[in-house]
Amino acid sequence: MRAFITISKDNLIHNYFEIKRNTKKEIMAVIKANAYGHGIKEISKELSYINCYFFVVATLQEAIMTRKNLIYAPILLLEDSDDIRVMISLKITLAITNMTQLKRIINTKYPLMIQICIDTDMKRDGLDIGELKEALELIKSSKLKLVGIYTHHTGINEYKKECNTFIDALEKLNNKIFFHHKASSTIMLEDINQNDKHIRIGGALYGLCQYENINLKQVMSLNAPIYSVKPIKKGEAIGYDDGSKADRDGTIISIPFGYSDGWPKYLTICIYYKGRIFKSVGGRMMNHTLFIIDNKYNPKVGDLVELIGSHLTVFELAKMYNMIPYEVTTTLSANLKRTVK
Repeated sequence: MRAFITISKDNLIHNYFEIKRNTKKEIMAVIKANAYGHGIKEISKELSYINCYFFVVATLQEAIMTRKNLIYAPILLLEDSDDIRVMISLKITLAITNMTQLKRIINTKYPLMIQICIDTDMKRDGLDIGELKEALELIKSSKLKLVGIYTHHTGINEYKKECNTFIDALEKLNNKIFFHHKASSTIMLEDINQNDKHIRIGGALYGLCQYENINLKQVMSLNAPIYSVKPIKKGEAIGYDDGSKADRDGTIISIPFGYSDGWPKYLTICIYYKGRIFKSVGGRMMNHTLFIIDNKYNPKVGDLVELIGSHLTVFELAKMYNMIPYEVTTTLSANLKRTVK
């Protein structure tokens, strides 16, 4: 058995309804990047059981995988794709993020559903408000079906300004668009556009965000079994011949988790075992990592160690490694076994 991820179904469902209750909006669940490392198949299936309203993916491959998982809810594809027939057959809605993209597909013979991204100040993607009139004229003369518009906030500093820009975009559409939605970690700010019926939720859904007035729970835990146990003396060499040596007597353990599992090679790995946190030694390896455990803990092959969990939370790890919580989970390999409990 190698390192494995456990997904808490109860915590995922709790977060979903906690957000829905506080925002009073229908949730469009963002499951891109393998559901932020949690497992796109596992997460989409669990959310479908509670009638999740809409799913959002980054790539066509993610959309296809979601459909193969027997998910029939609408899917918004955020990144560009030329496979229009595939999108039509799978009833996937394509995000329009620039005029070049729109002009390239405008003559399609297929009734492709689209949503327009509005750039309210991110400068990442999206149409400027000044481009919206031309875009609407092009769409009217095509077979494309405009079903929504959306944006992404930059943060809290310009939140109200960005909301007003989005309202301006809606007014240009005479507020006839059914799907209009926004997203960012500002979900708990007062929404000055109360007409929005939907909200895109990513990291918060998995407990990767923290708010004062909303109780979100971490959905993922990562554990590994002890693979081998060997005695070691202070000064003895450890691992490859890079000069690493034991700094004390103890027991050296190996766990089946290395940089091939997604954790950056340049970072130390921490584990929680029997009430104490231990740091990796002997350099990083592709499939294994070594730790020196004090003899008093009497480690045994098969004992489980915690890499992410209640003692090593994503927030603590993010702070430790100068990351954001999203990075902690999205780096994890899709090859790691994921189990929903």
